[in-house]
Amino acid sequence: MDACASGLRSFRASSAEARTGCACRSQVEPEERRPQRSKAIPVRGRGRSSYLAKHGTPQRPEELLQHECITFRLTTGALYGWELERGRRTWRVPVRGGVVTNESRLRISLAEDGLGLAYVMEPMVEEQLRKGRLRVVLEPYAATVPGFFLYFPRRAQSSPALRLFVEAAKGLATNTSFS
Repeated sequence: MDACASGLRSFRASSAEARTGCACRSQVEPEERRPQRSKAIPVRGRGRSSYLAKHGTPQRPEELLQHECITFRLTTGALYGWELERGRRTWRVPVRGGVVTNESRLRISLAEDGLGLAYVMEPMVEEQLRKGRLRVVLEPYAATVPGFFLYFPRRAQSSPALRLFVEAAKGLATNTSFS
């Protein structure tokens, strides 16, 4: 069963972006917008100890194919392949599972309940890791995204509202976790 709970829309269709001309993404975008970047964020697979005890802990990226993974969809409709790296080598593993959701908190909750492995940004699960509710898998293959980028048209730079928003977003990105 492919249960899909999607809370993310295509950034092109985002009403907030249409109104403000701003977008927040974790990848580099076209040059006509000026990026404001946050710090680098580790992204790793997570699983509950009980799930890992029952199904084993993957040691290599290809072993993810034998596991129940809580997946999510790209805006193109394709399922996201987990991105892993070690040294100069990279992997994009086409993981599968019974649940597809673009809601990060739901992926985390399902992993906490032992229903599978979730691929999430480290700041979102700091508490769960600290309390032992989740464990990192494939640590040597952890990818790091360069951080979030806030994009806006050059003409919007003079907007006082945008300047305040950028400063607030910078403060939140450097002073708080995502959970």
